[in-house]
Amino acid sequence: MNKIILFLFLFLFLFLFLFPFSLLGQHLESQFNTVVTNKVAIGTDSAIILLTHILEELDKQEAQGSSLAFSAGLQLAEIKARAEIELDETVEELHELIDMATAQQAWAKVVEAQIILDIIYENLHRSAYCRRYLFQAISLIHAHQLDSLYASYAVRKATYYWQFTGHRDSAIYFAREALEHAREQEDMVKAEGNYLIGHNTRYQSLTGAIDYFKKAVGYFRKIGEYEREAYMYIRIAESFFTLNQLDSAIVYSNLAKKDFNHISLSNLSRVYRNMADINKQKGKIDTAWHFLILSNEAEIQNLAQENRKAIMDAEELYQSEKRTQQIKQQEQALEIETSSKNRAMMLSAALLLLIVLLAYFYVQLRKVNRIKHEQAERLTHLDEAKSRFFANVSHELRTPLTLMLGPVNSLLKENHLSPKQVSLLQTAANSGQKLQELINEILDLRKLELGKLEIRPQTTELHAFFIRYITQFDSLAERKNIEFTQEVDIDKRFVGELDREKCRQILQNLLSNAFKFTPDGGQIAVSTTLEHHRLSLTVSDTGRGIHPQDLPHIFDRYFQTNRPDKPIEGGTGIGLALCKEYVELLGGKIELKSTLGKGTSFHLTFPIELGEAKELVGTNGHEVLRDSLQSPSQEGISNDQTSVVLAVPPTSKKERPHILIVEDNPDLSKYLALLLSDRYEVTTAEHGQQALDHLFANGDAEPINTYQLILSDLMMPVMDGYQLLEKLKAHDATRHIPVVMLTARAELRDKLKALRIGVDDYLVKPFEEEELLVRIENLLQHQHNRQQEPILETKAKPVPAAPLMSEQDQKWLSELEDYVQKNISNSTLSVSLLADEYSMSEPTLFRQMKRITGLSPKQYLKEVRLEKALRMLENRTYNSVAKVAYEVGYSDPNSFTRAFRQRFGKPPSKYVAV
Repeated sequence: MNKIILFLFLFLFLFLFLFPFSLLGQHLESQFNTVVTNKVAIGTDSAIILLTHILEELDKQEAQGSSLAFSAGLQLAEIKARAEIELDETVEELHELIDMATAQQAWAKVVEAQIILDIIYENLHRSAYCRRYLFQAISLIHAHQLDSLYASYAVRKATYYWQFTGHRDSAIYFAREALEHAREQEDMVKAEGNYLIGHNTRYQSLTGAIDYFKKAVGYFRKIGEYEREAYMYIRIAESFFTLNQLDSAIVYSNLAKKDFNHISLSNLSRVYRNMADINKQKGKIDTAWHFLILSNEAEIQNLAQENRKAIMDAEELYQSEKRTQQIKQQEQALEIETSSKNRAMMLSAALLLLIVLLAYFYVQLRKVNRIKHEQAERLTHLDEAKSRFFANVSHELRTPLTLMLGPVNSLLKENHLSPKQVSLLQTAANSGQKLQELINEILDLRKLELGKLEIRPQTTELHAFFIRYITQFDSLAERKNIEFTQEVDIDKRFVGELDREKCRQILQNLLSNAFKFTPDGGQIAVSTTLEHHRLSLTVSDTGRGIHPQDLPHIFDRYFQTNRPDKPIEGGTGIGLALCKEYVELLGGKIELKSTLGKGTSFHLTFPIELGEAKELVGTNGHEVLRDSLQSPSQEGISNDQTSVVLAVPPTSKKERPHILIVEDNPDLSKYLALLLSDRYEVTTAEHGQQALDHLFANGDAEPINTYQLILSDLMMPVMDGYQLLEKLKAHDATRHIPVVMLTARAELRDKLKALRIGVDDYLVKPFEEEELLVRIENLLQHQHNRQQEPILETKAKPVPAAPLMSEQDQKWLSELEDYVQKNISNSTLSVSLLADEYSMSEPTLFRQMKRITGLSPKQYLKEVRLEKALRMLENRTYNSVAKVAYEVGYSDPNSFTRAFRQRFGKPPSKYVAV
């Protein structure tokens, strides 16, 4: 009986003792759910206070390892991480939480903590730590089947690729994974996933990016992230502006600022700046100026707000200290005098702190303004320095150019030269003259900047002048089968005061561009009229037109479009800028109209003083006419530039290899044909599409012409060298043809891109004749040897066409390139080591490399080593062949020298400085 009474007493005691704690636990859990549900509405500071209170109460109950403690700790850490508050302290708390969760095998909590650590280190720009914690998180997700956390991991992985690697495709892939695996309540994941996809796809499709931004808007609004909702509207408006859909851009800009309570001053400033750009584009200069003023005011208010916040924080600190002193005064009535002194000291300290803060933020504001001013000045100085550099280089080039052209022209006057020698010297002379004109154009730009370029009018017969220079393009029009319409509606009696050289350059640049961008069979029209002492010139074509995004910049100096769908064509970006400067110097204006896919038209007018030809009789006879008909300085256009198969002498006709040269520069094409015609039959083409037309006719599956080798430029109109190479290597009938890239682009990324597609050799301009001939001979010999090898069991099985490289293959090859480049100096780097590194057998690695690059692993390693050695020798990195050999992984310098000579046609010692 006593035992029963004792048991009942103990039960009653435990019930009365534990029941309040149970109620307290329910109350804390209710508080936690309220914070999680309304954390955006109550604000960051209030959420931190409430969560800290919950954790303190749980700590008092010694319930640090409970599920509620884990959840509250993670929620508090995430809020601090996103707000970038007390990051060092938060990292320590998360590591303690991970240790407790690991001890309890609460793996889901460990993964959540690791994801929050990724957020913190992303804010600190510590990519290595981000990579480490994301790797640990995905390992636990796979090991313990925590599929519910995969969406949160995927969105962080997408952010990592975007922030630190620039791999947009990888970022898009993981963002899509996040959306696919996100649960119904994971609205933040969905919002961030849609934003990341939109941000990273905008380079490929702005329309697609806008759709994802709109989806992100809905989710940010749903979870109460109104500031980020406004930011999405800003991104949508900027995308529409880029697409030149100005009305839509205005609509979304207005949506972004519809509620001033939910948009920061920095974003408001950005909205106004966008509105200024939109109205400027629409020609509403006054409205644009109004919004620009509003943007500056918002930015100033933002700085002032930050200053006010700092001042309020200081004031709050002061008030807090003051209240503390008052409480002490009431509680310690016997220490009034001491408390008064302390209060006075604290008041002085607070006032001093307030003054220091005000001074600090005033200095900071002045510093920001000074930095902006210095940046503007620096940009101006940089632009001036660039122009000065080009001008100085141009001056330096004049002397060697003169020394080159002088002897060439002297040799051309000799009578004992062979036809081939005359042709080579004429090519050199024409190219030197073109270089001279380019130098003069750069110097003219510099003179224009300094205001020193003068107009030098000469009395000129206008009709004869324009007829002379327009008809220079007749042979080019005939060769490209272009309908070239010419109209010079100027009375032959009229003469005018004309700056001939500037007018010649304007006409030359406009017509050269028209012929460059008009395909074979197109139309070009040039007309010149004279009315009311104003000369008008119009050049129009039916070429591909100019993209709307490029139109505002077409007259900018050194402008080159960066659209991904445009062929690589080269150019300096000087010609059209100089045309505009010349026309304005002559007191005129130039206008441009262009429709993408239909053509372009340039129209310019400028004033001119007129007279009649009879006024000049008796001065020097017909001197004016002769001067005005003086041959232009650029004679390359009138040269014979037709694309032909060079005739082979009957004595050497037997079974010579047939080579196709693809080069858009007529002089260089003619030079290459002349250089190779002694050994090979040669055919020329101006661009990649014309080369394909030589190979295939009317879409035939089999080539109509057979070539043993193709020598191609990289930068060409219509179809560049990369595009041609892709089509050749993707076709069964042409993938075996060796392709040599001959280009002025010497960057490693260009070479690696060509290697990935399957180029057989890569030679940089300027080149040595012997080196080119050796490389071609080696490739033809290798091709001949392969054809002589016995055909085994693959004889009856046609090889399927090689597909274009997939995203997965590109990623794999990129990782392989990084690994090889980092370990290139290791002489033990071999095929077997690569196979071990990528966890595959050597035959599998061989098939993988052969499929993607067309090279075996051994050939690939050799190519990378020799290419790096070539760059080191060209850059004079080391003054020793042996040192270079060791740096690229060759243990024997003699073996390196043999391989180098075989690959590049000359020994490495020729590159070493004496």
